[in-house]
Parts: sequence; structure tokens; C-alpha cells
Amino acid sequence: IENYLDLTRPTELKCEPVALRQVILEVLDELEPQTTRLRIKTVKRLEKDAPPAIVHPDAVRRILLNIFLNAIEAMPSGGTISVDSFMEKDRYCVVVRDTGPGIPEKYLGKIFEPFFSTKEGQGMGMGLFIAKAILTTLNGTIRCNSNPEQTTFRIEIPPYGITKEASRT
Repeated sequence: IENYLDLTRPTELKCEPVALRQVILEVLDELEPQTTRLRIKTVKRLEKDAPPAIVHPDAVRRILLNIFLNAIEAMPSGGTISVDSFMEKDRYCVVVRDTGPGIPEKYLGKIFEPFFSTKEGQGMGMGLFIAKAILTTLNGTIRCNSNPEQTTFRIEIPPYGITKEASRT
């Protein structure tokens, strides 16, 4: 409910230079107790020399947290989460892969809709909706590909993440 309320409240995004690599590492450190308990290995290939992005650090953190939590929930018996970050053309790219059972094709078109969830009795189906809404505000994109062996989320963020017209997360 708090995530939904945060999304609907008008707020000014205060952007600042952010090292995306550092945000990724902080979120993974926060989730380490869960990944360790569930025997989930994390593989990190993060570009060290990328210049900072001008974005809202908490917004980027929320996007990554939602994606990583979905990956963790998809692998209750262990697996691997791989994270790559790099510059491609004029955009920051973050690619997150998990070795969970995948998202059935019939659901791929719905995963970014509010309140859509395949997890019975868990969550509200707002995490990916919020991630996409934040990325839209930051002039970024998120895409998902999935098969029975792997799910991949690709996030792209421009270096100056927000325009003057965008004022809500």
C-alpha cells in the first residue's frame, strides 16, 4: 500500500549524480541474508568506470529492489541472479537474469500492469508496475524476456534521467 501511495502522491524528484554500480551493490548487500538463506548465488559484472547518472537515487533503488525481490521469490530452492551494468550508446543499462522457472508467455504482456500477480496470497502485484512507472518518469525503459530456464529484465536509463515535465514517481 505504501508503494502505491508513494506512486500516486505528487512529489518532486530531486535528481543528483548517482553511481549506479554503487546502488546495485547496496541493494544486493541488503538482500544478502535472503539470498544466502535460499542458496541463491549472485554474479555481478558491473562497469566500474561509468560516469554517474543524474537520477533520483531512491527511485533507482526501488526499481532494483522490486526486480531483485521478484528474482529471489522465483527461486525458493536456490539458483543464480546475474547482474550486468554497462553503458550502451548514450544510456545506462542494467540487465538482471535469474534461473527461476520463467514467466509463462501468456503472462508476459501483463507483468507491468497494476495488481497483476501470479503469486497466490503474496504481494499486491505492484512491484513491476511501480518500477515501470518510475522508469517512465526517468525517461527510461524496462523490458522482460523469459523462458523456462531464465528470466531477463533489461533496464535502460538516460544519463540525465528526468525531464522538466516529469515531476512524479
